[in-house]
Amino acid sequence: MKISKRLHRLFCSVVFFQAVLILGAQDDAFGQSQRSTRFPDYYQINQTPTQQKFLDPQGTIESLSTNITAQGGSVFNLLKWDRAGKSLPIPTEPYNRDKHFGTWIDDNRDNNCLDTRGKILVKNSRVAVTYSDAKRCIVATGEWLDPYTNQIFRKATDIQIDHFIPLKQAYTTGAWTWNQKYRCLYANFLFNEIQLLAVNGTENQKKSDNAPDEYMPPNKQIWCGYLANWLKVKLIWNLVMTPPEAKGIADIFAAAKCSAKDFQFTVAELQKQRATITANALYCDYDMKPKPPQ
Repeated sequence: MKISKRLHRLFCSVVFFQAVLILGAQDDAFGQSQRSTRFPDYYQINQTPTQQKFLDPQGTIESLSTNITAQGGSVFNLLKWDRAGKSLPIPTEPYNRDKHFGTWIDDNRDNNCLDTRGKILVKNSRVAVTYSDAKRCIVATGEWLDPYTNQIFRKATDIQIDHFIPLKQAYTTGAWTWNQKYRCLYANFLFNEIQLLAVNGTENQKKSDNAPDEYMPPNKQIWCGYLANWLKVKLIWNLVMTPPEAKGIADIFAAAKCSAKDFQFTVAELQKQRATITANALYCDYDMKPKPPQ
């Protein structure tokens, strides 16, 4: 039996708003700050790929879509989430940036003295950079288009390197279970275009360790891409989402009128990223920067 496009859109809209109401009810039930690490439930991106096309952007969110479950597919639907139905595990010790993730490293195999920050500044500058020292270890100037503010900056001191999913957010949603080398790799991951970003320092401070429910960039043109990349990093590193985080993503997806076709990740892309993680498991062992005393 064929269903009219109009009726299909209406059905998808109902499904979408049911999901938002469910997530909203859970959020209201907490009665606590969204920064809390204690949640009676959490979500994870479903890791069963599908071959089906995404036809309607609002028809894909329902904890998030029970009608897209074909086996043996070639893409992951980033909007299909599994609800855990149990409390989010709590880290065994409070987050500490230096202890759990370390600092920027300087890979001693690349024949330069640039650390991770310096490498991102060089990579993302739209012009040749200059340096403040003769050894070319510290970037001084360049030209960086900050995606968050859509403004151009030319002084490296105006730029910070944003861990796209902040370290503390990653820690509380799964990274606390990793070993030190795995966390150090995450903090210095140069092997894709979405995890480490050169952004305006002031804006990065505003973002802090917040998920999309508490921070979105002032440049609304990138909102849909921001959400899609957030979910890609969550999938790559097998991180979970808190209920406020999931509700925030669903709300912004609807408000920004995002297209569901932009919220997919191929099996090949995921395999490539996870293979890169495995291949670089000892990446931080090549750090030539002096270690602080323990």
